[in-house]
Amino acid sequence: FGRTRENARIQSHLAIPVLVITVCFLSGRLLLFWIADIYSIFVAKPLETLLWSLLTGFAVACVMAWMSRFVEGCRIRKAMVLGGLLFGMDLLLFNFFMPLVFTVDIPDLILRTVVDISAVTIGCLTFPGKPESR
Repeated sequence: FGRTRENARIQSHLAIPVLVITVCFLSGRLLLFWIADIYSIFVAKPLETLLWSLLTGFAVACVMAWMSRFVEGCRIRKAMVLGGLLFGMDLLLFNFFMPLVFTVDIPDLILRTVVDISAVTIGCLTFPGKPESR
C-alpha cells in the first residue's frame, strides 16, 4: 500500500515535466518550421508533421522523466545532464551520422540539433531537484 502511494506521488511530480518538455519540443519545431524554414514536409503535410513532432516530443519527455530518477542535484544540474549531456550527445551523434548516409544540408542540421537540444534542456528545468548548497 505504501509503495502504491509513493509511485502515485512520483508519477504526479513527473506529469508536469513531461508536459512541459513535450510543449518545448513542439514549440521549437514550430519555430524551425515557420521562422527558420528548415527542410521538412510541413508545408505539404502540416497535420502529419505536427503529430510526428508532438509524439516525438512526448517520447523524449517520457525517457527524460524515467532517466531523471537517476540524476542527482539541483534543477539546473539535472537539466544540463538530462537535456544537454544525455539527450544532446545522443542527438548530436545520431544527426551527424546522417551526412555519411544521406545528402543533407549541414546548416539546417546544426540549427535543428541546437534547437531540439535547447528545447529539451529548457523543459528539463521543470524536474524537481535538490536545493543548491552554498
